[in-house]
Amino acid sequence: MPERLSVLVVDDEERPRIFLEDLITGRGHRWVSVSSLQEARAAIAKEIFDIVVMDLTIPVLVGRAPLPEHGYALETQIRVRMPRGRTYLIVLTGQGRSAMDSSLAHDHGCDAYVLKGDRERLLTKLAEGEAQARSRRRPNQRPKARLPLEANSWQDCTILLGRPARARTRSGAETVVELSDRVEKVLYHLQFSEAGSDLSELAAASNRRSLARDARKFLRGVFDVAAGPADPVPYQRARKTWICLVELRDPDLDQASGAYEELRRRDHDTFEDAE
Repeated sequence: MPERLSVLVVDDEERPRIFLEDLITGRGHRWVSVSSLQEARAAIAKEIFDIVVMDLTIPVLVGRAPLPEHGYALETQIRVRMPRGRTYLIVLTGQGRSAMDSSLAHDHGCDAYVLKGDRERLLTKLAEGEAQARSRRRPNQRPKARLPLEANSWQDCTILLGRPARARTRSGAETVVELSDRVEKVLYHLQFSEAGSDLSELAAASNRRSLARDARKFLRGVFDVAAGPADPVPYQRARKTWICLVELRDPDLDQASGAYEELRRRDHDTFEDAE
């Protein structure tokens, strides 16, 4: 049976949104559906999605005027959080596929630009997104030998989130690692956590223990830490959640963040309204 994927739907119009929800349900996937830039920003802050299907013209808030500038802003935010190859981004438009619109949408990060009502092309692009997600989902594999650490400290460990993901030590030792979807979800979230690499916003309290256990097992299988804290993802009682002692980085993040900050400068008023 095909693996169930996660899909974000963004459209301020109810009928197209319900159509997409039904279509995605029929393909066996789980969806989160929102109708504004503000709601979409909240959704991508909480979860890494396999596929995003979004209308180009969306309002900042429900009831406000939908504009393509808001769609371009959301595309850039999605790419900061979910790079190409990790999340397949489909942009829908009901205004016709002009060369300029298509070019701008691709420049801001979309994988596919589809005219609303073109069901055949939408199904084709959804299938491409599914194939990308499933080709990426492979079980964890440990390296032949764990990476030794001179200082025997988790603070000397780095996971480089990318394609492929790599593990690195302060002394320069490095190896390619493969991440399961659950572990990748945890590590990407921890990288962007404002609370200091913790699991407090990733899942309900009842699920955090399981996610922390998966991340802990993966990190212990990659790095050979014989001294210091035995747990790379210890429980912190003050926060009532688990934290990660390993540094997490994305080699492509600086470039994406630079593009995002440039967009914020160009579209300052749009982002101010969304706060």
